[in-house]
Amino acid sequence: MFGVTINHESHSPRQLVLEEMARQLGLGMRIVAAETASLDPWRLPMLAEFTGGQIAVINRMDSEGNVSLQFSGDGGLETTLTREALGTRLKALLVLRPLESTPDARVDDYIKPYEKNWFLAAGR
Repeated sequence: MFGVTINHESHSPRQLVLEEMARQLGLGMRIVAAETASLDPWRLPMLAEFTGGQIAVINRMDSEGNVSLQFSGDGGLETTLTREALGTRLKALLVLRPLESTPDARVDDYIKPYEKNWFLAAGR
């Protein structure tokens, strides 16, 4: 379970509050243009805020322009909208990514310190 601390008396701009919440969860956050051109399967998942105040996680897109999302309060149920229908209701789009990168096993062996006689040790 994750916990986020919010100062409700803070008069910080909304973006700064959201960035701080994301940071507390180990995520970096960037706000991107709230338009369908910003939706790309390679950027998913994304967080969407709608003109009616709803919040949803956009988690999938198909090649026909359908977007699957999960609204907060729906208990994980998915809603599917067309890209165009989604675009008319978007107020903000946020990209969230981990602050720390995942170790890459391909690099670990490459950057290992020099080991004298490694070839002879491997044959034992």
